[in-house]
Amino acid sequence: MRHLSKGFTLIEILISVVIMAVGVLGATGLQLRGLDANRATYFRTEATHLANDIVNRMQVNPADYATIDTQSTYATGTPPVAPTNCTTTSCDPDQMAGFDLAQLYCGIRSTDTAGATHATCTTLGVTGSLPKGTATITRDANAYTVTIGWSDDETGTSSLSLVKGTL
Repeated sequence: MRHLSKGFTLIEILISVVIMAVGVLGATGLQLRGLDANRATYFRTEATHLANDIVNRMQVNPADYATIDTQSTYATGTPPVAPTNCTTTSCDPDQMAGFDLAQLYCGIRSTDTAGATHATCTTLGVTGSLPKGTATITRDANAYTVTIGWSDDETGTSSLSLVKGTL
């Protein structure tokens, strides 16, 4: 009888190690998913903040945003040059609108596709916070839509749209 039970505890130990390894891999996978969700939440929060910020600026200075005919887009190009830094100098409404848009676009993406920081963003001291960030402001009659997009990871993209009525 002793001869038949030889090696039985070794098999139990091997099965226990395999079960433990699967459990550790599962916990690691959950941790990675949690980190990805946290990162996605951070980007959505940043996009929400930037969209609300430009909408609030548009409400303060509505006349100069009425010049947006159908679409103002920033993807990978150079952000508009702010004629004046309106945080340190008094600006007229046109200058303020240019300054607001430059701050928005620099806050979304302050580097070009090669990774060099745009001169406007350096001057304003604004660093972009969304990877592969894009921004679009569209106008349909007097309703404006601000759409901010970014890349969640290497393959996926996300976007957030905020619609504001008459300014």
